[in-house]
Amino acid sequence: MPAMPNDLVSARRWPPVAGRRDLACNPDNASAFYSPDSRGFSDYSRALALCWRCPARRPCLAWALDTEQRHGVWGGTTPTDRAAMLTDRAALADLARE
Repeated sequence: MPAMPNDLVSARRWPPVAGRRDLACNPDNASAFYSPDSRGFSDYSRALALCWRCPARRPCLAWALDTEQRHGVWGGTTPTDRAAMLTDRAALADLARE
């Protein structure tokens, strides 16, 4: 993995869990967070169970929403979960502007 940047603009590109071997989403378990099954469907149940116990779940989810991650499990959510959250966030922002 490349060195992680120190400045805030570049750091936004890196999830708060990057390089954390002490967390369940370390490279040894990466397949649970991304891999589709033989039919092309993703079974995220193992990853979701690991995420819900993780101390970095909230910052990880915030990063995934801020960077609009469309693949894998981030912060205890699936891509479908995050898409719904982003839609809700956009709707709330529209209402606030009215």
